[in-house]
This record gives sequence, structure tokens and C-alpha cells, in this order.
Amino acid sequence: DIDKGFLLKSDFIALTLFIVYFTFAFRWVFKSRLHWKDALVSAGGFSIGLFVMKRLFWLYLEFSKNSLLNNYGKAYTLVLGILWIYFSMCLFFLMVSMATELLERRRALDAAMQQGYHGDVNEGEQN
Repeated sequence: DIDKGFLLKSDFIALTLFIVYFTFAFRWVFKSRLHWKDALVSAGGFSIGLFVMKRLFWLYLEFSKNSLLNNYGKAYTLVLGILWIYFSMCLFFLMVSMATELLERRRALDAAMQQGYHGDVNEGEQN
């Protein structure tokens, strides 16, 4: 049985909105030099990574909550928040690095396409 609010309760809409938002964010950060496809790949990787990290974080919390409470007391939520921010920043940096690498590869490919067979710039047939 799938109820009427199934899509609202699932992560599908949130994941789609994250991908759309970060696709535009990556395009804006790179001042439209990054192709849409590359921005979508980077945004998709970041968004899916966040949702996987969220699931893994809940698993970590489930298995280590008692030890966190014993070690940090009520401040364990502060430790979890700092860990979440740190891992999110690392994931974002990884995806920005991937977008930068995709941009550099695209530029190198465009530069290679501009050169002729012998390394000269194509300016027509030369015999």
C-alpha cells in the first residue's frame, strides 16, 4: 500500500531539489564556464553523497549513542553537529574539485580541437 503522501515522505523530492539547486550553484560559482552536464554530475554526486552520509550517520548514532553519552554527556549532540559539518564540507570540497577537474579537461579538449595535425592552429588547407 502506497499512501498519498508517499513522495513527500520519501527523500526523492528532497534529492531532486538538492540536485537542481546545486546544479545552478555550481554553474554560478564557475561563472557559466562549467557545462550543464558537468555541473549536474557534480551536483548529483554531492546530493547523493549527502543522503548516503545521512543514512550512515544515523547508523553510527544508533550503534554509538551510549558511548557518546558516556564520553560527552549531553554535549554529544554538539560533537555530532561538528562531525556532520566537517564531513559535509569535505564532501562539498571533493565535488568542487571534481567540477574543477571536469572544467580543466573540457578546456584541454577544446584547445586540442583547435590545433591541427602538426600542432598548428587550423586556418584552412595548407599544402
